[in-house]
Amino acid sequence: SNVSMSRYVVVVPVNDPPTVETTSSVRKYTEAADAVRVDPNIVIADVDSLLKSARVTMTPYSRLTKSTDIVLSRLGDSRVTGITHVVDTSVNGEYSIKFTGDASAALYQVALRSVTFQNDGPFMSSTSRTFTFSITDLNDAISTATRSLTILKINNAPEVSMVPIPIFINEDQNATGSFAGAIDCDKAANCIDKTLSFNVTCPPSKGTVYTTRNSASFLYVPNADAFGS
Repeated sequence: SNVSMSRYVVVVPVNDPPTVETTSSVRKYTEAADAVRVDPNIVIADVDSLLKSARVTMTPYSRLTKSTDIVLSRLGDSRVTGITHVVDTSVNGEYSIKFTGDASAALYQVALRSVTFQNDGPFMSSTSRTFTFSITDLNDAISTATRSLTILKINNAPEVSMVPIPIFINEDQNATGSFAGAIDCDKAANCIDKTLSFNVTCPPSKGTVYTTRNSASFLYVPNADAFGS
């Protein structure tokens, strides 16, 4: 004879953490160009839960007067509802955008793809940025991934903002001065570049001006017995 028996197996569900996958290649951005999306192909997934938050953090964060990183979320352009975002710069050297709201992984993917980067230069202490993407589901499981961005520098022309100042000397007396209003912000945060060269394009009629390469100073030698302006 045969005896049949049955047994029930109860599968207890466990939370599977969300996944985030960034593009492996380095994102390239040319200084002073239009804003670019940091990772337009980032992939977000969660097989068993909604997400409740996400954060994008960039390091290092430059906010120099002459070179400020501009990181924005174009979330409004994507017409995503249910997710809001705020900017956090409270940690020195970091710039973060925090997204919140219970929503699907697909909507959070749109949100993280909306993050853009821009920097108008000219001076940059570092041309490398690291973006860390972090997502959290309703059960507080967290996943992170990073993408690097490299800024391609361009050569910016020096600027001259010197106000003409008259120099008074006696007849047959030499005069010295400097081009204090000339700056170049490519190489220094204070825009003082000691490698600038100066050329005289409109020489004086009653003397000679001598300049020294890599120096902002000049020497004026008047003609013998010359006077006047």
